[in-house]
Amino acid sequence: MKVLIVIFEFAAGASGVSLFFYRNYLFSKYAREGAKNPDAVFQVLVNNHGSISYITSEQSDYLRLLVFLSVFLLFLMFAIDFLRRRYLR
Repeated sequence: MKVLIVIFEFAAGASGVSLFFYRNYLFSKYAREGAKNPDAVFQVLVNNHGSISYITSEQSDYLRLLVFLSVFLLFLMFAIDFLRRRYLR
């Protein structure tokens, strides 16, 4: 039982970190490929270290979802670790 909990904890942590780096990759890609001026499709302002571009609202929502999932998975990892240390000695 302890081994399965540790494996699940590791999977949650690794997934959270992986999603965070994937989000950073997509942010750079979207900022590079975005429009320089806003129009009907590219509406969301993105500032990448002083380089301003505009991305679509769907891209912005997807980036926000990835941040939420990565933070949730990291909190899940810490909660599993806390409960494992407290109750499975």
